[in-house]
Amino acid sequence: MPKSLVGAVLPQTLRISRSDVAAAAMWGGTAVVGAIWLVQPFGYIRTLIKGPAAPGDEGGPPPAGATGLQEKSDANSADA
Repeated sequence: MPKSLVGAVLPQTLRISRSDVAAAAMWGGTAVVGAIWLVQPFGYIRTLIKGPAAPGDEGGPPPAGATGLQEKSDANSADA
């Protein structure tokens, strides 16, 4: 009886060796590091670790409803 079914079915040249698995793991790690370098989600990772910043903090997310545009008041629109 053979030791494993894979040994009985596949010839020696088609079996996966330890060096193949190690090379695949290295290339996988390289792909992950390359994807992180390409996307650079460091702000997102920081919010996952520390939590969202307070609205008044520098660099935090804007408060709810803020568009970044200043609305004209009645006094400013009379000048225009």
